[in-house]
Amino acid sequence: GASAGQRSSAPCGDGAIGHGGDGAHDAQELRHRPATSPSLRDAMATLGQATGVTQALTVQGPQQALAMLRGLKLLENRAWRIPRGWYALHVGGQRGSEWGRKAAARHPELPTEDMLSSFHSSVVGLLFLSEQRSVEDCHGNPWAYGPICHVVAHAIELPTPVRTRGAPMLWALPERERLLVVKQLLAGDAELRCHDLSVLQASRDGSAPNLAAAIARTPPSAPTEGSENRPPEGAAASGSPTMPRASALRPARQAA
Repeated sequence: GASAGQRSSAPCGDGAIGHGGDGAHDAQELRHRPATSPSLRDAMATLGQATGVTQALTVQGPQQALAMLRGLKLLENRAWRIPRGWYALHVGGQRGSEWGRKAAARHPELPTEDMLSSFHSSVVGLLFLSEQRSVEDCHGNPWAYGPICHVVAHAIELPTPVRTRGAPMLWALPERERLLVVKQLLAGDAELRCHDLSVLQASRDGSAPNLAAAIARTPPSAPTEGSENRPPEGAAASGSPTMPRASALRPARQAA
């Protein structure tokens, strides 16, 4: 059967992320490739920005991170607004975290935390946050805790996690680790995924999607250090990351 990631997101475009040495040609090819859906058009328009990622955000629990990369968790909850754009996804070092347990309980098909031990204290991928919504505007999605729900429209899972220390709020990737992330993006082994955001929409009669109704929603307890729900006291949100002028990335091949 299809994996959890295949059910909730799909590869975008018709080629692996990476380049064959001619960045200008690749960028031109990307601009002229026909877009088959608004989601794909959005992916192609933003994909070139991924290699310019400079900021990261930390979540707790490798299973939560994998659920975000594979389109199972489409919302990132924060008490502060994150500007639209690409961000490196970092997993904190906490074992047995509440958010990791939630992801494992909702998606038992995910690997165990022990199987994902390499995720801890590492950058494991990139997320494209496309918009901000209220809890009500997420139409009963079980991951909508708020107060601000950031929609994860696209994701790139790194073949090899990059170890580094995280921080609260948005934080700057150290240059050495940033280059290691970019190197994997350009190597051709990573894959851009377009997430299925239809589960965030209300049905025609205005009711919540069946997926949300099928999963019991439990409010989280008070966030621990490094959790995604609350910034440190007195902290302010950081700005958006700097984006490059051009890119040699290509979207991943569409599944047959």
